[in-house]
Amino acid sequence: MSYSVRYAKSIYERQVENLPASARAEIDAHVRSLKEHPMPEDGSAVFRVRMRTGSPLYAARTRRFMVYHTIEDECVVIVSVLPIPQLKP
Repeated sequence: MSYSVRYAKSIYERQVENLPASARAEIDAHVRSLKEHPMPEDGSAVFRVRMRTGSPLYAARTRRFMVYHTIEDECVVIVSVLPIPQLKP
């Protein structure tokens, strides 16, 4: 089954659009993978974070970002894209 994917209201504009092209490409690649595998499976990089009024909230880590999503009416909705702080030794 293939799911449609969309960003929640203005998430793309506020959290993705102004990133460098390489960062946007990293997020876009992850979002494309969610079309086929939006829910946790054995060995999946996606994990359940919490329940949100009946809809679970999922998270996945890319190299530089945490991407949070939920599923509404067979549509994956990206609710947040947050940079992972780079720790310096």
